[in-house]
Amino acid sequence: MLNTINKKFSILIGMTILILMIIFTMLMIRNINKNLIKEVKTNLEIQVKNYQQTAEIYNDTLEKNSLVLMNVFQKTFRNLRLKGDRRVTINGKKTLALFDGFSRLNKNFEPVDFFTKQTGAVAAIYVKDEGKYLRISSSLKDEEGKRILLDEIDSSTLVFSKIEERESYVGLERLASKNYMSVYRPIISKGEIIGALYIGYDFTKGLETLEKKLKNVVIGDSGSIFVINSKAEVLLHKSLEGKNILQYKDVKGNFYIQEILKKQNGTLYFENALGKQIVSFAKYDKWDWFIIAGSKEEEFLKISKEVQNEFIVATILLTLILLGIIFILVNKLVSSPLEKFQTGLLDFFSYLNKSKNDVKDIDLNSNDEIGKMARLINQNIHSIKVHMKEESTLISDVKEVVNTVNQGHFNKRIEEKCSSESLNELKEQINMMLDKLENFVGLDINEISLVLEAYAKRDFTKELDEKKAGLLASQIKIMNKMIVEMLNDNKEDGNKLENSSKALSLNVEILSSNAKEQANSLEEVAASVTEITQNINLTSQKAQSMFALSSKSKKSSDEGKSLATKTVLAMDEINNKVQAINESIKIIDQISFQTNILSLNAAVEAATAGEAGKGFAVVAQEVRNLASRSAEAAKEITKLVEEASLQALNGKTITSNMLEGFEALENKINETNTVIDDVANAAQEQTNVMLHISDTINSLDKFTQENATVADETNSISQGIKEIAKGVVQNVNKSTF
Repeated sequence: MLNTINKKFSILIGMTILILMIIFTMLMIRNINKNLIKEVKTNLEIQVKNYQQTAEIYNDTLEKNSLVLMNVFQKTFRNLRLKGDRRVTINGKKTLALFDGFSRLNKNFEPVDFFTKQTGAVAAIYVKDEGKYLRISSSLKDEEGKRILLDEIDSSTLVFSKIEERESYVGLERLASKNYMSVYRPIISKGEIIGALYIGYDFTKGLETLEKKLKNVVIGDSGSIFVINSKAEVLLHKSLEGKNILQYKDVKGNFYIQEILKKQNGTLYFENALGKQIVSFAKYDKWDWFIIAGSKEEEFLKISKEVQNEFIVATILLTLILLGIIFILVNKLVSSPLEKFQTGLLDFFSYLNKSKNDVKDIDLNSNDEIGKMARLINQNIHSIKVHMKEESTLISDVKEVVNTVNQGHFNKRIEEKCSSESLNELKEQINMMLDKLENFVGLDINEISLVLEAYAKRDFTKELDEKKAGLLASQIKIMNKMIVEMLNDNKEDGNKLENSSKALSLNVEILSSNAKEQANSLEEVAASVTEITQNINLTSQKAQSMFALSSKSKKSSDEGKSLATKTVLAMDEINNKVQAINESIKIIDQISFQTNILSLNAAVEAATAGEAGKGFAVVAQEVRNLASRSAEAAKEITKLVEEASLQALNGKTITSNMLEGFEALENKINETNTVIDDVANAAQEQTNVMLHISDTINSLDKFTQENATVADETNSISQGIKEIAKGVVQNVNKSTF
């Protein structure tokens, strides 16, 4: 249990030391880790740089050797040239013939095989045919041992561009599953590029040896070196060779391989499924290699963790030893003196709380802070004993005075004194208060209480002696005088109010009766106005009906007028048709006349013909008869048409007269409508006036009824006032004054 200062103080110091040591350890380990990571980063970058330089030196050596071999191969030819457009068939394909002096090189493997035999490097010859470079001779063979012929140099590659620019190309190539340091050099004849020479130095075994050494490199416990190209294809790794790792992500979803390809050189920190990783990387452009070296951070921080664990154990042990030493020292120098000090202080508090009658001095003689406090408290104990006795005597005197005051007497005062200024000041304040109470209330408050009890019983005849009672007696006497005057005034006002209420009640009854008679008269007037309003409304409704009938008559007149107008138009149309018929009849009459003449001519000709014209004469006679009947019919039709034309003219005249009559009728109907409309408007105005009069009468009736109601209520109020006046008089009569 943490119930002593010794334990609390020891544990507090121990915890403080422990916390400080832990913070120091954490900061130190953090700084160590930071420096370790920084050093690891530097070492990894140096290591990657060394491997890059190794590859660069190896590449430079290969390039120099390959260029020497190309010079040797080129010098084996005396005069490379073309001879017109001669062609040589190779494997079924015609190729442009290339010559070295008089020796044709197409499908001639002696020069390339001799070079390969002498140097160990492969060689090939290309001819430029229609802008393409075709392999026409080669010592390079595929996996099956067949010569590689007729393949083209891709026009999109740097090799093609260098040849076209009349420059040599030196670079790494992988052909037939082998790694070659390849050299291409253009063949120029008479200022024109006619082909290209190729040599390839096989460094597959050397590269395999380099890769094997790189695979055996271990960084940390599980880290390694691996190589990828710009497509993220793994070229060298213990288990991932041939795979594409472009889409590899860390735990945050970042594509860390893509970031390596983007930066090309540097150091990257990330966390994947295996833990936190640190990798350094560098790109070697000539081989398209990204050399990457790295491992888990925890492997590099293993030593730091071991140091951290040992330091924590040492911190705990050191803290425990310090706690033991501090506990012993604090117990001897602090805890024992404090226990004595506590015991003496508790005895002193018990004396102050009156639970003990006496108190002893604290037995401490040391010169430290605790001893000084003990001596100071002992001095205070002696002083407080004296003060407490004086205060006890003073308090007894105060109790006696308070008991006298509780009995209603204010003639006694506190006489005792003490050394406490505050108690003496309290004593003086109490005595001053008693003096003021005596001046205000008097020597005995019991006499005032008896007088006030009589006033409470409505007996205002008793009075106090001002000399014995003090200032309060004169105030109570003034109050008694005011109450007596108020009672006399209330009695007089009550009698006056009772008489006035009687007169008010009589006047209100007269007002109520008049209001009722006026209300009855207004009801009769309102009934008459209502009957007049109904008659006016009936007149207005009949006027509206007449207006509706007149409107219908006008509509019928308009329809008749329209029909008459249409009849006139129809008559005109009939007259026009009759005129056309007359013209047609005239034409028919003319045709019949001409026909008659023709029939006469025909009869004359028939008679001239004799016997042969008899039949024709009969026909001519029939035609003449037909023409005669047509003429007669035309005359009859003409007569009928003339009569019809006369009838149509008469009908048109009658219809015109009818149209004029309809127009006159329409004018009369419009005048009638105007008159009816005026009558209806006047009736409506009269109705509105009568409604206004009716509303006014109804309002007067309402006000009259309200006046009657108010008169009744006023009468009730006057009766109430009358009762109140009686109550006031009766209440005043209950008091004695």
